[in-house]
Amino acid sequence: MKEYQINVIAGTKVIADMAQSIRDQAINDQRMKAVPPGPLPAGPPDKEMYMQLLSEGIWTFNGVEVASNPKGSLLNLWWNKITWSKDDSANLPIQETVEVLDPDGDKVPTEKATADYVKVKTPEMMPSKNLFNPGKIQVDKYVSSTTGELVNAPGWGCTGFIKVSQGGYYASSDKLRTGVGYFNASFQAVGYLGRNTGAVPVNAGVEYVVLNLYSPELPNWTWLQFEVGSSGTEYVPYGRGLVKQNSVEGLTDLTTKVNNSQNKLDELSPIVIEKETSLNLLNYATASLGTFLNVSTGVIIIPSTPTTLTYDTSAFIDVDASSQYTVNRQDGNTQYGARIVAQYTATGVFISAANAYVNSFTTLPNCRKVRLSTPNETHVVGSPISTFGVFKGIGVPWSPYGDSTMMTLSGSLVKDKPDNAVAQMIDLKNLSNLSGKLQYNISPGGVLTLTQDSNRMTVLTGDKRGYTGNNMLNFASYNVNGVVVNNTDDAAPMHIEATTLGANHGRPLNMVNIPSHGLTNTAIGTAWVHSNGKTYYPMRIVNVDNIILLSENEGTYETPLFTVAPVGTITRSGVILTINNITSSQIYPSIKNLTLEVYDSKNKEILKGTSGSTKFITVIERYQIMSSVDILNNIKARAGESSDPVYEGAAIASVENVYRFTENLTTIVANTFIPLMPVAFADIMVSQAGTINVGAQYYIPHSSPLNASVDLRKPKTIAWSTSIPSTFVVNANQPDPNNPPNRVAMYLNNLGFTLGYFLDRGTGMAINSTSNRSFEIRRETGKIYPHPVEGTKVGLFAPVGKAYSTVMYRSFCDLSKTSTAERISYFDFDFEGETFFIIDYSASVIDTILLNRSDLLGKKITVLDSLNTQLLSDTFTGTLVINAIYVEGETCYMIVKI
Repeated sequence: MKEYQINVIAGTKVIADMAQSIRDQAINDQRMKAVPPGPLPAGPPDKEMYMQLLSEGIWTFNGVEVASNPKGSLLNLWWNKITWSKDDSANLPIQETVEVLDPDGDKVPTEKATADYVKVKTPEMMPSKNLFNPGKIQVDKYVSSTTGELVNAPGWGCTGFIKVSQGGYYASSDKLRTGVGYFNASFQAVGYLGRNTGAVPVNAGVEYVVLNLYSPELPNWTWLQFEVGSSGTEYVPYGRGLVKQNSVEGLTDLTTKVNNSQNKLDELSPIVIEKETSLNLLNYATASLGTFLNVSTGVIIIPSTPTTLTYDTSAFIDVDASSQYTVNRQDGNTQYGARIVAQYTATGVFISAANAYVNSFTTLPNCRKVRLSTPNETHVVGSPISTFGVFKGIGVPWSPYGDSTMMTLSGSLVKDKPDNAVAQMIDLKNLSNLSGKLQYNISPGGVLTLTQDSNRMTVLTGDKRGYTGNNMLNFASYNVNGVVVNNTDDAAPMHIEATTLGANHGRPLNMVNIPSHGLTNTAIGTAWVHSNGKTYYPMRIVNVDNIILLSENEGTYETPLFTVAPVGTITRSGVILTINNITSSQIYPSIKNLTLEVYDSKNKEILKGTSGSTKFITVIERYQIMSSVDILNNIKARAGESSDPVYEGAAIASVENVYRFTENLTTIVANTFIPLMPVAFADIMVSQAGTINVGAQYYIPHSSPLNASVDLRKPKTIAWSTSIPSTFVVNANQPDPNNPPNRVAMYLNNLGFTLGYFLDRGTGMAINSTSNRSFEIRRETGKIYPHPVEGTKVGLFAPVGKAYSTVMYRSFCDLSKTSTAERISYFDFDFEGETFFIIDYSASVIDTILLNRSDLLGKKITVLDSLNTQLLSDTFTGTLVINAIYVEGETCYMIVKI
């Protein structure tokens, strides 16, 4: 039996009889016991069932192939009382954080796991019978009744491509619909059915179906169920079904502990309920879809026929005269704002319009209303109007439209300073340090907005359109303590396959501008010779003037080498095309098998289009990184076909991220990285952090000067540029190579931010054993990159058979409440029933920190890391008392947990 060597989160040991208990798992209420590859047994005639399969192989029923499962994957099959079918929605890589011990899939888990781990276990879900995913609705498209093909049309909408196999299906809905398109494996139309409520037979050769949902005449729909079978059954939402009982071990225990702690705080601090009005002035619910404004008259124009370039137009937005406004997009795209912004008087009389991609505008003295048209086409500039926003002022981060109920704590969470406090004692007044109930709003497009008091963080959870990115979680913006940061690149990729993949990154390539090139989708995958002598392949036809090109692979499968296309000419069969200019782009999607779920602190899934309050938010994200070589080869294999390209390749690595957003806006990221193929490997990064704006000071505790220009043993502002030498935190050059710096902090005005490793979990327990450089600060931008696992330490080819888990924190603090002449900063956050404190000093002092945390009374204080400090009490009695002894040329800090 092949085993993974586990380098993971520390905690509970893998017990020896776990494998046997899983092998002997009995049939539960709805799950049938797994069978080896081959014939499937019939399920009960009166009950729907499901089966989870880990083995590699092919399964059949009544002599017909039902499904196959590749090595290292989890396959779910569904029994509908008549036959078996594959449940694509749960076809996932077989890992649950660290419980992936057997890549062969036929034995789980091995008794010989070699390290401790904490089970950040996610809810185990039963597969859903409903195959319709509302998150993949195709906007402004419908299935043509004439050709069966997918065509553009404003105001229409249809499902995504639903994977099917030969047999009977049934569509149920509250409204009668018209139109089902049948498509083959290459997404070419092969048939049409004039209805999509009722029986939907699927014949051989059909791999996907698309169902029309709504039209301008029938704009409303509330539910649709598409399932295997000859008749409709009780409706269930799309997903993986119900949470199995007793399947949420880690999160349930954690929730109980934190709930108990918070209940005690709530008794001390009354709750105030108030109403907050969104800063976003654009109400997309009243927009006119598929229309645009006439720039000369300000009148809405409705195209007579569907067009390639389409727009949505807002209703009138009330504005103030002679004022500045910002147009923002949820995806952070600052290149393409609103296409047209028109200004009107208070009575709606047209004044003038700007006909350009507008990111900001100033209203005229007589302007009291504006309207804007936004591009919604699926190429690079497009996005639904629901993802745009209009905000008064400059630099305001994106947030969804609409009011939200706010629940905030009133009163102090800290005891007042005792009358007899001596001079050396320092009292932190109102040590709420960004405290308050966590409010959330998740838009229909998947934008998660978290609000705490006056602070706000926006996180993207998918719904990127076209090919502008992977549908990953990403940090879009935050506004904390008056510091506004817009950054859509903090989700961390991997340096693997000789490039940067995963998160929102893909294989670099170029979009080339060739005006009126005349190429169609049939040119995708065909070979063109560049004037530089290299061969390039069209990967996507962007529009009539632009193409995306990728070169031939001049390296190996394990270490690919691609060359970006320069300006010049490309030639094929006597046709010569001239490249006028180039734009850097990336292969999207570069990942597959993505699942992303959002839960509140009671493990209840948070759905799109909802809002509320909670103690914390958990986002669980899983995906696999695809081979770029396979993607190119598969594109080449379908040369001459007319359908849009489909990027598909073998999985070279599996990734799971568990994000925990806490009440004080701290984000904890637990990453598990599992190499699946021995490809070129440099490092993983887990979580990046861009600068908190120009002028920010940087600080690295327990460090040596990084080079002659950068010494961050004290907070310092650096003019980041290419003239600065490389700024890696090389472990061997630090004061203690066996305990290299484990965090980096930034400070600006009253905001402090730190990115660091948990020191009692995962690779952070011994970072020097998996990495030679704990951090890099990019010299051009000041962006922080952690390096918990590096190829120079674990192998320059991804070590298949191993798994690595890293837990990091991204935490804020209010310097106006926590910084003194002696104390640089103070960070605190709760995680898994423990409270962590991070305190830095710039001078000697006996520091008494008074905390109103009755839930911590009597608990042991554990020092995780310190330098030039002493903890004067190891039991919490309401205070932290630290003796800081500052030494010039060194740093002075303490990290503790209670």
